[in-house]
Amino acid sequence: MLGPSARETFATATGAVECGYSIPNSDGGFHIIVLDVDATSASELVSELDASDEYERTTRGDIVMFSTEIPDGIGMYLGYAFDGNVWGIVYGTIVGPASSVNVAAAAVTAVLG
Repeated sequence: MLGPSARETFATATGAVECGYSIPNSDGGFHIIVLDVDATSASELVSELDASDEYERTTRGDIVMFSTEIPDGIGMYLGYAFDGNVWGIVYGTIVGPASSVNVAAAAVTAVLG
């Protein structure tokens, strides 16, 4: 979790679900977390991410998505997807800027069903 607003929103979230996927016997893997967050907190976090130069913003319909590379020796990416009060987070070594947000958006869509 990068940034104080993201950590604060995460800490106050409810209804979290997490899954992890990995390549056996390797450093390759990623995690997906889907959270029920306060809509006002999510909106404020989206505004802060919009203002940041560190995140690339994309959208898919009503879903707002952000991705960034996490400086790490093995290469990690972080992707966020927001739709109202649902926040999807994907991070890991076998996702990139596009796949991290696409998986996060798919998780958000599945929850909103």
